[in-house]
Amino acid sequence: MGAVFLAAAGFGGWRTRRFLDGAKRAEARVIGFEERESPRLHGTPTQTIFHPVVEFITLAGEEVTATTTTGSMFPDQPGGVVNILYDPGDPKQVRLDTGRGRGLPAVLVIGVLGLGILLFGLKTLTGG
Repeated sequence: MGAVFLAAAGFGGWRTRRFLDGAKRAEARVIGFEERESPRLHGTPTQTIFHPVVEFITLAGEEVTATTTTGSMFPDQPGGVVNILYDPGDPKQVRLDTGRGRGLPAVLVIGVLGLGILLFGLKTLTGG
């Protein structure tokens, strides 16, 4: 099980690195929010997550409207300006230019969880 978490963290880190290596920065205006339900975990109720919908202009001069991959339970008001990263080959692939938007916390949590499970399993197998 720990190896699965480590593999997932590795894959997530690889995907994030691939995105960030080619991503371009832009300032975007928040024009609204897309509401999404969070998945249920062990019988917990779902929660509404608000993903910013942003408008920005690419370096190539294309005007784009896109929904960011990062959301929160407490949205700000539309009209604010945020820094984003976008894929120049597919400008609708947008992430907030923050640690969380870059995916770092998720990769770290999954990796640490996987390592902990793996070490616990090894300790149990060796009788230590």
